[in-house]
Amino acid sequence: MHKLPLRIYYEDTDAQGIVYHSKYLNFFERARAECLREIGYRQEELLKEDIAFVVKKQEIEYFFPAKLDDEIEIRTILSSSKNVSFTFTQSVNLKSDEKHILCKGQVYCGCISLKKNAPAKIPEELRVKMKSLVISND
Repeated sequence: MHKLPLRIYYEDTDAQGIVYHSKYLNFFERARAECLREIGYRQEELLKEDIAFVVKKQEIEYFFPAKLDDEIEIRTILSSSKNVSFTFTQSVNLKSDEKHILCKGQVYCGCISLKKNAPAKIPEELRVKMKSLVISND
């Protein structure tokens, strides 16, 4: 499981100091990028090879709000990895109470050829590294 600590800043909140709902998608994106970076995913290198990762679908469920100045932790698990697609399970937890889940979600991603605008196989070396990260969320 990858963990990314973050602090909630004013820019993340609405007028009441509550994190605006769409900001959680940004937090999830940062955490996925860092998780993949740790296994050698370098976006600029894949782009040179005409390969990009895209989000196909997202599901998110909110339980409690994060608030201004909270310290949170984004937890990321790669829950499946196939030849052209992969799925992340993610949650936002309060850092002070790791069992306190603020929201959780599933993010379904795919690999595409930018020139063809069509599915493409994940490069073999990266696919093997991704498969080694898969943790069942059952």
